[in-house]
Amino acid sequence: RMLDPGFYITEVRTASGTRAGYWGVGVSTPLVSGGFNLGGSLEEDQGSPGFGAVYLPAADTVHVKVGAQPLPAAAVGSAFGLQVRVLDANHNPLGSPVTGGTSAEFDQQLNPGFYVFEVRSAAGSPRATFQMELSNSAGFAGGVNAGGFLVPGLVGFGAFYLPSAQSASIVTYSLPHYDNVGASCVTLTLLDANRKVVATAP
Repeated sequence: RMLDPGFYITEVRTASGTRAGYWGVGVSTPLVSGGFNLGGSLEEDQGSPGFGAVYLPAADTVHVKVGAQPLPAAAVGSAFGLQVRVLDANHNPLGSPVTGGTSAEFDQQLNPGFYVFEVRSAAGSPRATFQMELSNSAGFAGGVNAGGFLVPGLVGFGAFYLPSAQSASIVTYSLPHYDNVGASCVTLTLLDANRKVVATAP
């Protein structure tokens, strides 16, 4: 659909009656300007990561800022740690993971190409929610992807800015959690900057 210039949020939730699982959302559009935010939930103890995937049309520095909050029911008596790493198009890590407690922040100089920014909990950490901000100067060409782990009652999201009116295709994906019986389905809501619903699916 055509979207006006401005800020948008894609919110992904588990559908009514379904269980924890994995989600992804892809926003295909000519240019996402400046950067984007994403977030969701993290499994405990180095479980499956949350991620944001982007394409850089030119060499640029991407600023990465991640924050996490252990879920109250799981956090009692447990220390929490983050691990953040950058992968190239061949899934090769660029340097060692950046680590922190409930926050991590760094700059990554990158050549043109496709990259994945991946965040997960450190060993021994409880389940948590997270938010990651990716910002740069040139924008991300072709759209952005986000995904990770999701439990009922929490939301996964990707927030982005369009500098001009553009046609955008938004697709969501879901898979059941490995120890769950039955399907995990997700619902998608696209919101504008005033949190007005622009579209929903299915």
